[in-house]
Amino acid sequence: MRDADLDNTTQFDGPGWRVVWYAWAIFLPVCWCNNARDPVLNPVNVKKFATRKDWWLAAWFFLSGYMFIALIIIDEIFWS
Repeated sequence: MRDADLDNTTQFDGPGWRVVWYAWAIFLPVCWCNNARDPVLNPVNVKKFATRKDWWLAAWFFLSGYMFIALIIIDEIFWS
């Protein structure tokens, strides 16, 4: 995407939020929460340049995050 001059997130990448932006754009379908008119990162372009490995890494990022939250909730319910 840098070669095509479509990477606008580098200017907003302070503490590493670019990983979250790209995972969000790759893993989620284009809908109200993944807007194609996003001025920072267009998910349609990101999906066009994403490889199969990128999709699996984005899925791993989301699923591991949700599993972490679920384990915290289960811990609070059963072991508090």
